[in-house]
This record gives sequence, C-alpha cells and structure tokens, in this order.
Amino acid sequence: MDFSEQLDEIRAAHPPVDLIENRTTFGGPDAELSIYDTYNKASFVRLQRPHPLICGMIRGKKVVHVPGDGSGHPTDRSASVPSSESADAMKEEASQEKASDEETSQDPFDFMPHETLILPSGRPVYIDFPEAAPNAPTTCLTVEIDHDRIQQVVDRMNQHMSRAPESEPWSYSDAQPLHYRHLSDVDETARRLVQVFTEDRPYKDTLIDLGITELVVRLLRTKARALLLSHSAEQSDSNGMAAAVEYVKRNLHRRITIDEVAEAACMSTSSLYRYFRNEMGCTPLQFITTCRIQQAKSMLREPGQSVTGVAYDLGFSDVSHFIRTFREAEACTPGAYQQRFASTDSSSSQDL
Repeated sequence: MDFSEQLDEIRAAHPPVDLIENRTTFGGPDAELSIYDTYNKASFVRLQRPHPLICGMIRGKKVVHVPGDGSGHPTDRSASVPSSESADAMKEEASQEKASDEETSQDPFDFMPHETLILPSGRPVYIDFPEAAPNAPTTCLTVEIDHDRIQQVVDRMNQHMSRAPESEPWSYSDAQPLHYRHLSDVDETARRLVQVFTEDRPYKDTLIDLGITELVVRLLRTKARALLLSHSAEQSDSNGMAAAVEYVKRNLHRRITIDEVAEAACMSTSSLYRYFRNEMGCTPLQFITTCRIQQAKSMLREPGQSVTGVAYDLGFSDVSHFIRTFREAEACTPGAYQQRFASTDSSSSQDL
C-alpha cells in the first residue's frame, strides 16, 4: 500500500467533520500524530499548539503567515484550529486580528509538498489555503512532540554522538519557525510514523518511541548541516568541521582525498569520520559526492554546458563514473536532467 492509499484508508475510517483543517489524531507516548485535511479555500486560519510541531506537506499548497515579534496574536484565543465556526467567520475574525500585527509580521511564504516546517510551541501561525477543493483537499501531516521528550533525545545525542570540540553541544531552539525544502530522510521518517501510529500492535509504543527519536535526530542534524554549509567560510579558522566543509567546497574541481580534508580540519581521519557521521549524518566521501552532484546540477542548467565538460570540471576521473554517480543520486542521467531543464526553458519561452 502506497502512502496516498494509506491516507485514503484513514479518511474512510475517520470521515471528515470539518471542511477547514479537519484533524484526525493518533496518540502515542509523549507525541501525537495528526493529519489535517482542508476541503475549501480559506484564509488566515489559526494554528497553535502547546508543544513543538513538525509539519510535513503532503498535497496542495499553504501560504503561511508568521507574526514577526514572536508574541503572536492575543493569547485569550483558542489554542487549536477552530472547528465550529464557519469559514467566513474565521476569515473575518482572523483578518481583524492580523491587521494589528501587520507591521511586525514576516513575509508570508509558500508551504509545498515534500517540505518541512517546524513550529515553536505556543506560538500561532496563520494559514491560507488557495487551492483546497472538495475533490482535492490540501493535506498536511504533523507530529507534535513533548518538550521533555525532545530534551531527552538531545541529552542522548550529546552523550553518544558528540560534536566536534569547537562546535556547540546539541541543543533544540524553540524560538523561531524553521522551513526546510526537500528533506527526503525527514519526509520518509515522518511518513513511516503514520503506519506506526495507526497500526494496532503489541509493541506499538516502542516503535513510536524509536521513530520519534529518529525524527528528532534527523532534524537536529539537518539544522547543524545547514549552519555549517552557510557559515563555513567565516568559521573555518576556528572550527574544524567548518574548515573541512570549506575545503571541500573550494576544491570540487579536482580529486580530493580524505587525508587532505582531515589535515584542513586539523584532526585525524578517524576523528573526521566520527564527527561527519555525528554532525552531518554521512561520511566525508559521501559529503564530497553530494557537493559535486549539487554543483553538477547547477552547471547542467547553464546553456552550453556538456556532460563531459561538467564531469572533468568537477574532478571525476572519467565520464562513465560521473554518469553512474549522478544516476544513483538523482535517479536519472546527467543528459536526461539537462534535457528536462532545456525543455522547460523552451516551453517558458513559447509561453512568452
């Protein structure tokens, strides 16, 4: 059974009660999984939960409005999605509330399928549903995790998955929303949790506990990886992992050895492997390959680039190796990837 069939089965067992953010919930130890379906277009629908909320977009599109000052709207409002008010009444009331916070609000952003959004506890967001329809509901999967449970995972990570000496210990910040695109490992973990939460097994709670631990670990690694990638240049003089990342980014045009990366990071190769595993969730070699593939995708979208030229410009020993590595990472050849973007550009030009 694929994931869409699984959701259809859940809807059949739990028919919708509300047309706007109908919520089907399954409880577990220190966590709660919910599936939200919206069947009508709506604006400024409030969402606020008492614990950190990990959201994965499944179908459709949401536009998310986040109050910029962190205070949200008046705290005497309902702490969950309204269910008994009509869509028009909700839109009218929320529009009035939102107007008072307009000057301190961040720019709204689109929340699309296969993206991940982490919402802080107790802080409201307001959501538009521009594409929802009765035969094509906008669907979102959420996992709400108790603060103490997250801290338990953080403590275990600091005990068993220590970061490099120059890096800060693992921690979870509950201050600002975090929006990530295309986290395939996080997306896959969250979808697996649907089956675990909804099945009736004697060891269900144990499986939920393991799944929640995996989800938190992957999200914390994602945040650490994003910070290293974006700040590697400015931190390379004082942080060994940042120095390793920056060395790789600057030398993608040639063959890179692990000994070179370890020397740049001022650590042994065994320490380099350990800290890459702990902080990045991959080996140094896997990281180098990922960086090369990402750079190759960018180059292949440029007019006039050849697959052979890109392969040699990125330090691959031969074109066959490049094609094989690219196919393993992207499920298509570099040539097919290039043709896909060429046809997209051609269609866009014709539309103009």
